Amino acid sequence: SNVLPVTPEILPLHSSVYMNRARCRQNLGMHSEASQDLSLVLGLWRAADRRMLEADPEMREAEAKAIYTAEYLRGRSRLARGKVKQANADVKSALARNPPPATVKQLRQLKEEVNAALEKHRNLTAPLTKELAKMSISLRGMPTIS
Repeated sequence: SNVLPVTPEILPLHSSVYMNRARCRQNLGMHSEASQDLSLVLGLWRAADRRMLEADPEMREAEAKAIYTAEYLRGRSRLARGKVKQANADVKSALARNPPPATVKQLRQLKEEVNAALEKHRNLTAPLTKELAKMSISLRGMPTIS
């Protein structure tokens, strides 16, 4: 089985290793691999013992920072790969975590880029959607061949 063990004592270090590798991969244009690393970071924190996290303020802070940072970075990679809806979801989730002002600024900038990509997608697909709807309507009116 492909289970990644979560060791509470080194969870922040383990998380930062994958986060740093993801940043390197982003810089190399390897956005799919970067997204995988960032999803791994999120999975590590989801798999962590909740009682341990709730009992330790430093671990709660490390978790929050790791999660909003991973979501921001994964959003960037997803946008670079054309996965605009998933990037949008990452940005929304990261903003909901109340990150510090500097990160909020980066997230808002990414949100603007995502919105621009969504608008571009709508503009490209709207004419095609209209034509497909017209074809569908005209095909419904045609007699069937027996």
